[in-house]
Amino acid sequence: LAVGAVASVPDANSYSQFGNLAHTKSATTSVDADEALLWADDTVTAGFAFDTNATYRNTFDSATGPYQSNLAAVSDAVGLANYSSFEQSLLRAAAVEGVCTAAQPVGCPSGSYMQQSDSVNPYRVFALSVGDLNKFLGATSGYVSSDTNLVCLSSTCANNSSGFWLRSARWDAANAVFSVRNGGIRPIGEFANLSFGLRPAVRLNLDGLVLSALSSNQSQGASGDLRLTFVESDKQLHTWSASVVGAAGS
Repeated sequence: LAVGAVASVPDANSYSQFGNLAHTKSATTSVDADEALLWADDTVTAGFAFDTNATYRNTFDSATGPYQSNLAAVSDAVGLANYSSFEQSLLRAAAVEGVCTAAQPVGCPSGSYMQQSDSVNPYRVFALSVGDLNKFLGATSGYVSSDTNLVCLSSTCANNSSGFWLRSARWDAANAVFSVRNGGIRPIGEFANLSFGLRPAVRLNLDGLVLSALSSNQSQGASGDLRLTFVESDKQLHTWSASVVGAAGS
């Protein structure tokens, strides 16, 4: 989605066609220098509730308790299960912007994005914010239309998920959180007890990157699906040279 440095914008609006609505804005994900923000093509989990507490609030995490929402816990679990220790070392663990961190029984129903905070805990793997859809994907018309940028593979999300969670609260309702419906219907405020999957994002440090090439044929200078080759720190990289005699194919 982006290569840094990219500063967080506090009030990105993915619903601007409906006007300047305070409850539909959020901060965007910051990206450091020498870092890329990557987002999965599809969901990687089956559907789950944003919050499993009986009150189903829109708090992502909180210092009270301390509390971590189901979405935050699933994000951590996906990070541990799907990346090696070396790969995890390349993913920056840091707070994410644009979330509710109020005490879980209370939530964030103020009606304004001004109630948002950075997360209490650091995350290597996380859901996008509702503002990210505007900042990085150009979404401006929430509720209504399908968008190829938001569609899961084959227009149907994996693992029978009906869509994917965003991490931002809907600020005018203590029990509502933004999500994207199956097939790419743009962000909708959903009750926190509904079931959507995780379509994870990561912030990948590029300092150890030694080669990027097109996955299909390893050609250089192309855009698309790239294969990235990294070198571990304190490891020695050896080089060799060769010459070819004769015409191509001989």
